[in-house]
Amino acid sequence: MIKFQNINKSFGRNDVLKDISLTIRKGDLVTIIGASGCGKTTMLKMINRLIKPTSGNILINGENIRDKDVIELRRGMGYVIQQTGLFSHMTVRENIEIIPKLSKSNPEQIQKHTLELMDMVGMNPDMYLDRYPTELSGGQQQRIGVARAFATDPEIILMDEPFSALDPITRTQLQDELLGLQNTLNKTIVFVTHDMDEAVKIADKICIMSQGHILQYDTPEQILKNPCNDFVASFVGKNRIWASPDLIKAKDIMIDRPVCCGPELSLRKGVERMRFANVDSLMVTDRHRKMLGIVRAKDLYFLLDHHKPGATIAQVMDTDFPHATPEDSIIDVLSIVEGHNVSTVPILSPEGLLQGLITRSSLMTTLSHQFLDTEIIGGSE
Repeated sequence: MIKFQNINKSFGRNDVLKDISLTIRKGDLVTIIGASGCGKTTMLKMINRLIKPTSGNILINGENIRDKDVIELRRGMGYVIQQTGLFSHMTVRENIEIIPKLSKSNPEQIQKHTLELMDMVGMNPDMYLDRYPTELSGGQQQRIGVARAFATDPEIILMDEPFSALDPITRTQLQDELLGLQNTLNKTIVFVTHDMDEAVKIADKICIMSQGHILQYDTPEQILKNPCNDFVASFVGKNRIWASPDLIKAKDIMIDRPVCCGPELSLRKGVERMRFANVDSLMVTDRHRKMLGIVRAKDLYFLLDHHKPGATIAQVMDTDFPHATPEDSIIDVLSIVEGHNVSTVPILSPEGLLQGLITRSSLMTTLSHQFLDTEIIGGSE
């Protein structure tokens, strides 16, 4: 865990960081984002003491980094920068193995781990280990930079805009590879970027900065849905949530109070309830809101002519129905609607309690608002 406690940093009369307090949980990938000059790189470099704070403390696992040997501190962290930082006069192998050798690790273990690292970043060791950085493409150099950062198996990886100089395709590939590595290795990664799309894609939490202050520190989902002020809303972008539809949850778009009935209701009263509420289906629940089934208008009208007087909803309700949970994404719900060819998707808690309802109509309304907002914004430009 990394904790910033009331950190301030000034260069002469220029206050770069102002009373920064922040906790980064172990195993999280946290992106620090903001415009140029906001203090994000200064903040990153304080973690490995490349820059010292004017005041305040930084703790790693409860220990003040000020009390640690700076060489030991830095060797225990991986560090990746935009220009890769590879030594041009050293081969790929020598670049990866330099820190483990300085740490006097077992030579056989170093060689074995080097091969594992090359495999980890998707590069053939026989083809690349004896090449020099100048013989590699930008994306290949950055992969070697990532491999070197992981060479000592550090708990913490610091990444300062590592992919910003790469072409869009290579950048996307490396973002995907980083996510794959993080899912496997579960490191604590602090990643500086100026690209909101990149931050949303890779981060567990995002720290948005402006003029030396932290404006908002939260999950991508919460920042996209609930920006703390107009600046953050403008920085994030009004329709950016649609670039990450997996962050739009069923609970965000569901009808909170669907029309329900009990299983003991008669068929005729069921029809009357649908007419009165102007709906084409009823959610059948018990008195505790546990979902029992669904009754649809088209079935009720047909069944009224084929059941004896006094027939109840319980006798005709559909008990085999697809459903979603509040945390399922809009993509999951769309898949259910299309895959099962249904017009209503109940939203249930893990205990089976009815939380809400999504209909094909409400889905289309939600999606149309997105396109309408986009057209309005495009037209105003």
